[in-house]
Amino acid sequence: MSDKNDVDVETKTHEAEGSWLSGWPAMLLSVAIVGAAIYSFSPRPKPDYPKTEVHVQDLLVTDLAQRGSRIVAVGEQGTILYADEATGPWSQADVDQDRGSNLTRVLFVDDNTVVAVGHDSWILRSTDRGESWREVLFNPERAEPLLGIAGPFDGELLAYGAFGQIQVSHDAGETWTRSELVKEQSEDSAEQDNAASSDPFSDNYDPFAAFGDGGGGFDDFSTRHLNAIIQSEDGALWLAGERGLVARSNNLGASWTQFEIDYNGSFYGLLETAEGRMIVHGMRGNVFYSDDQGENWTRSQSNTRESLYGGVRKANGEILLAGGSNSVIKSSDAGKTFTRVTPKKAKALTAVLVIAPGQWLTAGEAGVLLQGPNAVAAK
Repeated sequence: MSDKNDVDVETKTHEAEGSWLSGWPAMLLSVAIVGAAIYSFSPRPKPDYPKTEVHVQDLLVTDLAQRGSRIVAVGEQGTILYADEATGPWSQADVDQDRGSNLTRVLFVDDNTVVAVGHDSWILRSTDRGESWREVLFNPERAEPLLGIAGPFDGELLAYGAFGQIQVSHDAGETWTRSELVKEQSEDSAEQDNAASSDPFSDNYDPFAAFGDGGGGFDDFSTRHLNAIIQSEDGALWLAGERGLVARSNNLGASWTQFEIDYNGSFYGLLETAEGRMIVHGMRGNVFYSDDQGENWTRSQSNTRESLYGGVRKANGEILLAGGSNSVIKSSDAGKTFTRVTPKKAKALTAVLVIAPGQWLTAGEAGVLLQGPNAVAAK
C-alpha cells in the first residue's frame, strides 16, 4: 500500500513539473507582451524629424509677407509656408485647426507676430515668425471671407472683407471685435437724403433713393466688398473695394469719405508714391492716380487689360503691379505709365515682393516664383 502511494506522489510530481515546463513559452510570451505595452506607452523624447519641404510651384498661393530674412506665404485650404531665403527651401507651418478654408492675406505685426486671414472669417495668429499658428477667430455660419489685413495703426489692426465686414483688434491680433463701416456725410447731403426718404408726400420723394445703382443694397458702401486698406504718410487711411470704391478716413477708420472715380469695376489695391501720389489699381488693367488727396483722379497708361491684384513700391521709387497672365508691370514715373516686365503665361499672380534689384518674388496660381532679370533658380 505504501509503495502505491509513493508511486502516485511521484507521478503527480512529474506531471506538475511537465506542465510547468510545457507552459513556460506561453508565460514568456505574456511577459514580453506586457513589457512591450509598458514601453509603448512610457514617455520618451520625440525624435527630431527633418522639416517637411514643400514644392511651392504646386500650390495656389495668395499672399506673401516678409520681415528680415523670414518670408511667409499663405494660400489654398489653409496652407501656410515659411522660408528664410527667396530660393527656399520652404517648410509647411503647424496650424492648430485644420479648417480647409482658403487664406487670402498675411501680415507681420512685429518681428515675431504674424496674422493671416481668410474665408469663413478665419483669423490665425503666430508668435514665432510663422512656424506655428493658433486660431483666434472662425465664423463659417456667416460665410463672409476676409480679404485683407492692415496695420497696426496707432495700435489697431483691421481685418476686412466681403459685404463691408471689418474686424478690429487692439492687442496685436489676439482678440477681435466686429465694427461697422460708416460713410461720412455733410450736413446738407444728410438733410437732403433724410427729406427724400422719410417724407412720402414730398415733391422730391424717391422710394429708391436709398438703394445703389445696382438695386441690391444701400448705397453707403457698407455692404461692398473691401479689398485693400493702407495708411498714407500723413496718417490717413485709404480704402479700395468693389464698384469703384475708393475712400479716405482722417480718424483711423471711424468714418470714411468716398471719392468719385470714372470707373465702376472693382479695385484691388492702393499704393502711395514717394511724392505722396495715391495710386489705385483693379480689374482689366484699370489704374488711376490722384495728386490732391483723392479729390481728382487721372487714368494711368497701364498698357494692359489684365486685372491687377497686388503691388509694391520699390526702394528706388518704382512701382510694380502684379496680375493676370503672370503679368508684372513697372512704372518709373510715379504711376503715370507702366511697362510689362514679365513673360505672358497662363496663370495669374496675386502678390509681388521685392527681394533685391532685378529680383521679385511673386505669389499666385503657379505658387511662389522668383522672377525678374536677376532671378536665380529655387533650391
